[in-house]
Amino acid sequence: MARKAKFKVGDRVMISKKSEYYCGNKDSSNPRDIVGTVRSCYAGDYHDTFTTRVDWDNGLHNSYTDKDLRLVTDASNNELYRDWE
Repeated sequence: MARKAKFKVGDRVMISKKSEYYCGNKDSSNPRDIVGTVRSCYAGDYHDTFTTRVDWDNGLHNSYTDKDLRLVTDASNNELYRDWE
């Protein structure tokens, strides 16, 4: 059975602390602790994976697999509540 994409266009996401890409500074295309917006999701090169393109709030963009990103569930009052599962 085919998997469904974890994210949808318009979702607000961050790089997971468990991701190998959680290492960049705020000006990086892999920005740590910066929120971004999902611009596209498509079937990846590997079986049952999806590639998600993110436009980061620092003006840069990059693409990731589902395991590298976490959904930002609430950004009210300048506080971020992250889905770190």
